[in-house]
Amino acid sequence: MGIPDQPVIKKTKEMLDTNYLQRKKIVQLAGEEYNLHIRTQIIPKLGSYPSELFVRILLKIVPSGKIISYEFIKKSNSSSFDQAAELAVRNAVLAPLPPALAENPPYIVLIRIVPQN
Repeated sequence: MGIPDQPVIKKTKEMLDTNYLQRKKIVQLAGEEYNLHIRTQIIPKLGSYPSELFVRILLKIVPSGKIISYEFIKKSNSSSFDQAAELAVRNAVLAPLPPALAENPPYIVLIRIVPQN
């Protein structure tokens, strides 16, 4: 047994880099799909408000899909819209996290909630 030739080390590094990039792409796609799922579960539950209103809320989600915490990052200038957005988040029933996102819980995502008129 000797020291591996440089080409073997280089090939191993390339394989690791390729696996890392593939894994990163899988996680990115899973995140995009899950974020779309979050939007479909939260936004439609809001009533009729002026279209310029929005809030930004940071969510922490465990593998089961349960939102374990949320924090307003930016509130609107409408307390009733803020309350409606908070209620929509609290009442959201999310699907479990995809395996790619569930490996490193919690999944933390910043969402922007706007009125759907």
